[in-house]
Amino acid sequence: MPRSLRFLRVMFSLWGTISALAALLYVFLLLSLYVYTPPNFEEWLSAKGFFVAELWVMPFVHGLRAVFYAVGAVRLGRGGRTGHRWALVAVYVEAGAVVSGTLLSVLVLGVVSVLDLIAVLLVTEVSLVFPGLLLLLLPLSLHSSREWFRATGG
Repeated sequence: MPRSLRFLRVMFSLWGTISALAALLYVFLLLSLYVYTPPNFEEWLSAKGFFVAELWVMPFVHGLRAVFYAVGAVRLGRGGRTGHRWALVAVYVEAGAVVSGTLLSVLVLGVVSVLDLIAVLLVTEVSLVFPGLLLLLLPLSLHSSREWFRATGG
């Protein structure tokens, strides 16, 4: 297996694992909020930057990201157009998750000044760097994987 394809599979696997852990964190916080609420928990949530709407939406978003990254990593190993398509879908789901998180925070918290708008746009752009990097690396690894699958008869 070419190094570029192996590197891309590792990146997809790592990002899927991070997304799964983030989903578990949000589920834990949501359960802590409604099942067993420690004293001053809502103040602690707001001090850490979490809000209740985020606790309801983000476990699903991170779970979706984790599933698509895991499937993308597995399908990339098998190669072909199907692997490329699944990897592209995983990258698009990641970009959609970033944009939906930004929209959710803007809807809940609001933008009251130009400085807030600049901060939201900057955070969104920085968050879209990783999917952009994967989108740039995907054609490079696809070319080397075609040669590899042709040589191995896969």
